[in-house]
Amino acid sequence: MGFVKELIIAARLRNSEGGGRNFLPWEKTKTIALVLDSKTSSSKNAIDKFIYEADKVVDVYYIDIHVKESQVKNFITFTKQEKSFFGLPNGKASAKIVKKKYDVLINAAFSELDYSSVLSNSIKATCKCGFECRADELDMIVKRKEGQDLMKYLDELVNYLKMIRN
Repeated sequence: MGFVKELIIAARLRNSEGGGRNFLPWEKTKTIALVLDSKTSSSKNAIDKFIYEADKVVDVYYIDIHVKESQVKNFITFTKQEKSFFGLPNGKASAKIVKKKYDVLINAAFSELDYSSVLSNSIKATCKCGFECRADELDMIVKRKEGQDLMKYLDELVNYLKMIRN
């Protein structure tokens, strides 16, 4: 079953927009799509603090595929109902994706890499960032340090985005 899942992931990631690497300076960023998972995100308050300090329009895509109904509100959540047999986003998940283009997408879902990679590939963004790439779907990779928590990782990633000049 693992081989079939890898073929499906490769096919779903191959359908990306392509067109080379796109980088966007932090000061020109207005909208952000933030992809998180329930195991990694420490607390909703910390995420809310990051959103407030970013001073950008942020849509949070929250992956909680091990429960039937997520306890987290105010985020775009993905539960068991949006998971296929192979543990990937299904048609219901595609319907939940906001049909707008973001300036930056940050994939910080550390424990649900397969699901978040396919989900991130479905979200339209000028610059896509994350900690690990499955099939070259990200423009910028900022490795996560061993034991680094989510908030420190997001701060580090934002620092790299602030270094980009036009």
